Amino acid sequence: MVEGDLVVILMSLMKTTSASLQEAVMDLFVRFFSQTKELVHAANQVQLLVGEQNVILYNEVKTKISSLRQLAELSEIWLDLEDDQEIQQATDVQNILQYFIDMMKSQHTGVGIQSLPQRERQRLLRNMDVHSVVVGLLRDGTHTLD
Repeated sequence: MVEGDLVVILMSLMKTTSASLQEAVMDLFVRFFSQTKELVHAANQVQLLVGEQNVILYNEVKTKISSLRQLAELSEIWLDLEDDQEIQQATDVQNILQYFIDMMKSQHTGVGIQSLPQRERQRLLRNMDVHSVVVGLLRDGTHTLD
């Protein structure tokens, strides 16, 4: 069925005198156009990685996020900073966070960063949910501030 066919069918059904049928048709109209709008929005959010340097940067960020997630899960352990291992884990978190800060400030020295404009770097970080990991780390670490 073509998109236009559905609209024509729904429009012809609107001509009925049945209030319940008209209400159901209106619900279908709203759902149809909402889904179309959501699909267009989702398609606009797709970020294609073109070029070897961009793929390398993506993999580098993915590795950093994975490390940060693992360290965030251990945050209750290392936030006490009682021994050298906990201090090293805290330093690792600090280095990863600094990496993301430098990436946003165009001071990043990793491979391929210069090939992406700042807006694209922000989009890459947003699409990879870096902000969620950082917020989770901050949320989980607040128990030491009490």
